[in-house]
Amino acid sequence: MKKTVIGIVWPLCAGKDITAEYLWNKYKLPVYQISSVLKELAKEENIPRERLIEFWREISKKYGDDYLAKRIIKIAPEEKCILVGMRQIGQISYLRKETNLTLIGVVANQEIRFQRMIQRKKLGDPKTIEEFIKIEKKDNNEGIQRVDDCIKLADIIIFNEKQLSELYHQIDVSMSKYN
Repeated sequence: MKKTVIGIVWPLCAGKDITAEYLWNKYKLPVYQISSVLKELAKEENIPRERLIEFWREISKKYGDDYLAKRIIKIAPEEKCILVGMRQIGQISYLRKETNLTLIGVVANQEIRFQRMIQRKKLGDPKTIEEFIKIEKKDNNEGIQRVDDCIKLADIIIFNEKQLSELYHQIDVSMSKYN
């Protein structure tokens, strides 16, 4: 029997983590991050954090774009889970073929997302909208990352531009269709 996976794709600061946290809290679904598998592999290989993207490219080239998704599905004991962080078409293609995937795209206006980034004050985040846009372009055009293309494959699009209560309502409506 195929596992049921709720995948979450997003552009920078659109609200993927808060969406995953809400799903975990309300529906008691375990959350797996694609990046956690990558970080685990990097640790095993003694790859420093600043080389993570480069390491991701090497893994994708060697094992295929779907490798990290395959690893998570293989190790996840649950029949139903949330998978966050797909940035490659190969990951989504694999999940569509091997699981019962419902892909949720969480999106928001670029200016709103930039303001969220400024408010979170995370080390290394861009300080100007121009730097933010540059990072977004990199997430969509640099080799293996194709965030916008992944969002286009979403079964459900949730607009996270208002209050959290509105985001939660959209999630609940979406889950009622796929639960």
